[in-house]
Amino acid sequence: MPTISRSFFIYFFSTIINLLVSYGLLVLLLKTLPKAQYGQYGLYISVFSIVLIFYNFGHKEAVFKFSSKNNYLHKLNALFSSFFIWNFILFAAIQILLWLNFTIYLVAMVFLLNNWLLTGVAYFRGQKRYKIDAFALPTQRFFWLLFCLGFFLIHDELTLNEVFIAALAASAITVVIFIIPSKAQFKTALTSAFLQQSQFRLLIKFLIIEASSVFYLKSDVLLLHFYHIKLSIIADYFFAIQLFEIIVLIIMPIGYFYFNGLSNQGNGKSDKPIKKYTIKSYLLPMLLIVFSIQLGVFFLAPIVFPWVIPKYVSSINSVLLMIFALYPVVVNILLSSKLIFENREFVYAKICFIALIFNVIINLLLIPYWHVEGVLVTKFLTELLISVFLFRVVKKNNS
Repeated sequence: MPTISRSFFIYFFSTIINLLVSYGLLVLLLKTLPKAQYGQYGLYISVFSIVLIFYNFGHKEAVFKFSSKNNYLHKLNALFSSFFIWNFILFAAIQILLWLNFTIYLVAMVFLLNNWLLTGVAYFRGQKRYKIDAFALPTQRFFWLLFCLGFFLIHDELTLNEVFIAALAASAITVVIFIIPSKAQFKTALTSAFLQQSQFRLLIKFLIIEASSVFYLKSDVLLLHFYHIKLSIIADYFFAIQLFEIIVLIIMPIGYFYFNGLSNQGNGKSDKPIKKYTIKSYLLPMLLIVFSIQLGVFFLAPIVFPWVIPKYVSSINSVLLMIFALYPVVVNILLSSKLIFENREFVYAKICFIALIFNVIINLLLIPYWHVEGVLVTKFLTELLISVFLFRVVKKNNS
C-alpha cells in the first residue's frame, strides 16, 4: 500500500500532466471552434452532465464508499452487478439516437463510457490504488487532445462531431488501458446477485445527492439559454466554468485522502476524536491552493488571454469572479465527505436539494437583469449556503 507522501506525489505529478493536457485541449477548442459553436458545445456538455446523473444512478459514489470501508467490501459485487445491468440497458437505448441525431448520439456515448471509466477509478481510489485514479483522467484527455489535433491537421478545422468522436475514442482507449486489465472485481460482479433493498435505498440517496449537487452546477448554462442570452456570451461563461472544474480536479485528491484517512481509523466505530485526519489539517492546503491559483489568474490572465485566446478576453472578469466560489467549495468537499463517511448521505442530499431550489430561484430573479453576473453571484451564494448548512450539521453532531 503506498504511503501518504508517495500517494501525494502520484497525484501531484498526474495533476501537472492533467493541467497541461486539459489546458491544451481547451485552447485548441477555443481557437478552432467559432464562438457560437463553443457555446453550443457548452450546452451539450451541460445537458449531458445532468443526464449523466441517471447514467450513474448513484453507483459511482456508493462504489467509492464501499471500497473505502473494508467492512462493506462484501456488498461490492451486488453493486457492480446492478451497475453493469443498468448500463447495458442504457447502451442499448442510446443506439436509437443514432437514427435521430448523430451529434447527440456521440455525446450520449461519450458520457456513457465516461461513466464506466469514473466508476471504475472510484473503486480503485477506494482501494487506495491511487495510480489508476490519478492517471486515468489525464490519459483520457491526452488521447482526446491527440485525436482532435489529428482532425485539425487533416483539414485545417474542427467540427463539433469531430470533437465528440475524438472524446469517444479517447474514453474507450482509457477504459481498455485502466479498467479491463484490473477486471477481477468486475468479472465476479457479472454473476453476482441483484442489489438488496437496503442497498437500493442507498443508491437512491446518492442519486438525490448527485442530482441536487450537479444540477445546480449545470443548470446555469441552460437558464442563460432559456433567457435567450447569445451563444457567444454563453461561450465566455462556459469557458470560465471549464477553468473552474479544472481547479476543482486539482484540489479533489486532498478530499480523497481525507475520506480514506477516516476509513483507516476505525471505520467510524471509535468514540475517540480523530486527531490525524481532522478537517482543519486538510482545509488549509486546499485553501492555499485556491488562493495561489486566484492570485496567478489575477496577474496572468490579462497578459496571457490576449496572446493565446484573444476571442475570450471578455471572459476574464467571469473567470476571476468564478474563483471566489471555490472557497466554500473546498469546505463543502471535506464536510460532505465526513457526512457520507458517517452514513448520513440523506442529510447531505436534503442540503443539496435546498441549495438546488435556492439556486434556481435566485438565478430566475437575477439573470433577466444581471445576465452572466447574476449567475456568478448565485453560484457563490449557493456554495456558501451549502457550507453554512454542512457546518451546522457537522458541528451539532460532533458536540
